[in-house]
Amino acid sequence: MQLNTTEILTGHIEDVFDALSDFARAERAAMSRGISVERLDALGAPGEGVKWRIGFFARGRDREAEMEVTKFTRPTALRYEGHVGGLFFETNVACRVADSNATEVTVAIKLRAKSMSARVLLQSLKIARRRVQQRFRKSIRNILREVEASRSSVAR
Repeated sequence: MQLNTTEILTGHIEDVFDALSDFARAERAAMSRGISVERLDALGAPGEGVKWRIGFFARGRDREAEMEVTKFTRPTALRYEGHVGGLFFETNVACRVADSNATEVTVAIKLRAKSMSARVLLQSLKIARRRVQQRFRKSIRNILREVEASRSSVAR
C-alpha cells in the first residue's frame, strides 16, 4: 500500500531540507507527544545511518518501531526505512524548487506486511483507503507546518 501527499513550504530548498533533517527537533517533538525515542547510532550529524527505536501506544497496546535513514541527498531527498512488528515501511521525502522562495515537499510511504497480523492490519487500511489517505495528508500537512513555523522562528 502506498500513501503520498505534496505540500508547498515557504523558503529556499536548502533551508527547508535542513529543517526537515533536524532530527533533534523531531525527537523533541515526538517526546512532547508522549512517544519514547532512543537514538541507536553514534553519528553526530544528520545523514545516512541515523537510527532510532521508537516506543508508542497504538491500537490498545504498547508498540516498538525501529527506523533508519537510508538515503540522505542534501537538499533533495530523504528516505527512512523501518518496521513495527511485521509491518515494514519506506518513507521517501523529496524536495524540489517550486519558486524562488518556495519548496515543494512530497512525502510518500510504502507499507509491506511480513506477518499475518500485519497483513490483516494492512488489509483493513486498504478497505478504508480514502479515509486513511485523508488522515495521512492532514498529519503530514500539520507536521510540515510545524517544521515551517520552527524554521521561521529560528530565522527571526
